[in-house]
Amino acid sequence: MCIKGEDRGNDYDKLKSSASYKEYKSETVFLQTVSLDELSENERKAFFISILCSCPAINVYTADNLDKALDSATRNFCKQEVSMFTEVDEVWMSKIFLWYRDDFGGNAVDVIEWVMPYLEKDIQDRAVVLLFKIKNVGQVDITYNEYDWRLNKLGVTPLIL
Repeated sequence: MCIKGEDRGNDYDKLKSSASYKEYKSETVFLQTVSLDELSENERKAFFISILCSCPAINVYTADNLDKALDSATRNFCKQEVSMFTEVDEVWMSKIFLWYRDDFGGNAVDVIEWVMPYLEKDIQDRAVVLLFKIKNVGQVDITYNEYDWRLNKLGVTPLIL
């Protein structure tokens, strides 16, 4: 079967018989059999962030790249959705961390401690200062950014081979 589009022909029968497609299909079948219970606590949280929070670059996860891909997706999400302002003693983060805070420890301090390893170094340093203030002074404002529901509408219809 050959499908033409934009003056290019794509031979999907040839694609399906390629070694790359067979490897992709094998990994996909494998991942369908993996239970979230088999993942570590941090892998589950990173999986939640990367899949359910509309992170920009959702990867194909394989057994070989799972940890690296989840780490990368979580870092990207935190880079976009977590801000630390030591000048005005404020933390801004995605409302998802409010809605699901029990999954990240139960309170704002636990959430900040959980996201810290995924933040860039300068933001981590700010988080340390703000955590100290929260724990010892208690005067840090935490703002949860409005969730952009349009992200859920930007999806692309998947191509099922």
